[in-house]
Amino acid sequence: MIAKHIRIPALNLSANAQGVSLMLLSVVLFSANCLIVKYVGASGEVSFWAVNFYRGVAGTAFAVMLAGGNSRQMLRIFHRPLLIVRGVLGAIGLALFYTTVFHMDLGTASVINLTYVLWAALFAALFLSERLGRMQIVGLVVAFAGIPILCGFSLDGVGVYHLVAIAGAMVAGIVVVMIRLLVRTERSTTIYAAQAVYGMLTVVPFMALADFAPGYGYVAMMIGGGVLVAGGQMAMTVAYEHLSVAKGASIQLILPIMNAVGGMAFFHETYGLPIILGSTLIVAGSGIVVRQRQQQQRAVASDVSHTVRKG
Repeated sequence: MIAKHIRIPALNLSANAQGVSLMLLSVVLFSANCLIVKYVGASGEVSFWAVNFYRGVAGTAFAVMLAGGNSRQMLRIFHRPLLIVRGVLGAIGLALFYTTVFHMDLGTASVINLTYVLWAALFAALFLSERLGRMQIVGLVVAFAGIPILCGFSLDGVGVYHLVAIAGAMVAGIVVVMIRLLVRTERSTTIYAAQAVYGMLTVVPFMALADFAPGYGYVAMMIGGGVLVAGGQMAMTVAYEHLSVAKGASIQLILPIMNAVGGMAFFHETYGLPIILGSTLIVAGSGIVVRQRQQQQRAVASDVSHTVRKG
């Protein structure tokens, strides 16, 4: 696994502490990348298709570098069905998110994308037979109630990009569940390579719609952003080797807050009361969902341990 490339042995961190540290690092890198994407999008000179392409280029190079002598292992992404689906869905989810970053306030796009936590919980219940506790259901209701408030309780406030953002969050929720399944049998580099390679391949049919050489400065920023998100994705993937989906996702709740602050600081974005109230409910509800999920997992582990001791 690639954990040996990322952990910091000098700190002598426990597995849990390594997971938390890596997840926090991923949040910082993701936020920095979002700011770059927002900047190139605001310029009007770059298509989000180009952003996706260069992000895939940087990610593929990063994955190959980390794979080293195990590069042949990455060929599994072309014949392992679950890796193929993970790669394609990851690429689609990222494209949908970047589209909303281009056309919406960074904070609003990020908060709606945060609902992937809720979709992940629902999909895990549907497809992995994971039980939803009473408080998790309360959290889902609270968070989903924040969406119409964020849109001003009006259908006029629901634009096409709000729907795109929700679709992207749903796809991201599926991807989170798939990553948790894949880390049991696949190398982290292989899992990430699927995201990067298929991120490029899904852009190919749309190349005629984008200028892929908008200037050296923009190309450098897009590649730089791709390196940041590659590092963030790898850090998150390795973190999930040490953390549950619930705990890892709870740390990711920081991301929309960082993005909103960055949007205000660098792009002079402002947020009205409906957006603030709706966002607060979404973040709070998501927090309830992931916290209750973590407590549920601990209770199950405790019951198993008690049963073993009795036996």
